[in-house]
Amino acid sequence: MDQISGLPEAIRHDILARLPDRDSARTSVLSKAWRETWSTFPILSICSDEHFKSEDVTVDNYHSKIDKVIDYVGRRLLRLRDLGLPIKEFKLIMDYVDHKCMAHHVDLWMKMAIESGGEVLHLQLRLPGRYGGRHSPDRFYDLPLSVIESKSLTKLVLMDQIRVNQAFLTHSVKLYSVLKLSYCSNLEELNIDARNLLSFAYEGNNQPGISFQQCSNQLEVNSFSDVDFQDLCSLRKFVQNIKPQKIWASVSLFICLSILTEPEQGAFQVSSIPPTIKRLELQFSPDYEAFYFPFMNYLLSSCCPNSISFSFRSYVHGKAFIQFLYETLMGRKEGKCHCSSSNTKCWWHALKIVKVICTFKIDENADFKTMLDALPTCCADENIGFILEL
Repeated sequence: MDQISGLPEAIRHDILARLPDRDSARTSVLSKAWRETWSTFPILSICSDEHFKSEDVTVDNYHSKIDKVIDYVGRRLLRLRDLGLPIKEFKLIMDYVDHKCMAHHVDLWMKMAIESGGEVLHLQLRLPGRYGGRHSPDRFYDLPLSVIESKSLTKLVLMDQIRVNQAFLTHSVKLYSVLKLSYCSNLEELNIDARNLLSFAYEGNNQPGISFQQCSNQLEVNSFSDVDFQDLCSLRKFVQNIKPQKIWASVSLFICLSILTEPEQGAFQVSSIPPTIKRLELQFSPDYEAFYFPFMNYLLSSCCPNSISFSFRSYVHGKAFIQFLYETLMGRKEGKCHCSSSNTKCWWHALKIVKVICTFKIDENADFKTMLDALPTCCADENIGFILEL
């Protein structure tokens, strides 16, 4: 027996917890000891991609492939239950599945995980158009009562075609420290009892009003949004509708993609400074220079960030936009903002400090151009950002 296989089971479980899901599953073939470790591992992660690929699914084999996943999940859960072992974390990621047809299976799995004292639940259900209609509400999965009534959950992640009852957000979240809602249904007004909540993330096409009751001073709020020039006021209204106002200082806004059309002239005129937020992160840049200023004007008319950062997949085109934004913030570039057509001044013209920061090693006295030239063109962890001070 190798030395690692001879380690106590608790330590082997800790090793598995630090591995990616697929790699931890592969340890079961190493030896009898590791197979036993895997079968008693209290973190259960199920992903349909590990059992079948979307391109392999046909009308004829669809149900047989789903049945294999159902059988596998059932056996794993029953073994843990029969051994009297807790399920500390249950992650279920299912793609290309008609979840309404197998809802009773998912309900049972949720119930078993919760009854064993589950602390973390990650549920991601993606329903393709060819199996029931794209985003058809009647095919969504309804979050079961067992989750709503849970007293053990501290972290909940709900993604894609899941319908959430408003009563759940009002009465059941008070024990959570982490909550993420992504493209869930039935979210028009979110009233969240956040007395223990430390991290909240929201992502979706609609932009509901979000109110936090009894919120912690340590609460961090992350919102992932798209830019839509066809609805110019939506982003600003979304931030303003986060209550109470003291939460704005902890909001990080991530801009994921955009529907870029030429906005009407003067469409960005505003009568007051927008809400001040913690951070604005741009995950893409406009492809055409003609959109640079309308895009920037849209964002900075919607929020007043303390910092701006970038996480582009490629910096080939992004460098030009970063330079444009830097020159605009530094007052070196004039544009057709609403200063030119009204008495209201753009808040960013009053900036006292625009500090450039980077995550890669470079001479501390390096200027902006040197930093930009040192930025890799391909996707990497290295990036440039701005700290703004009025």
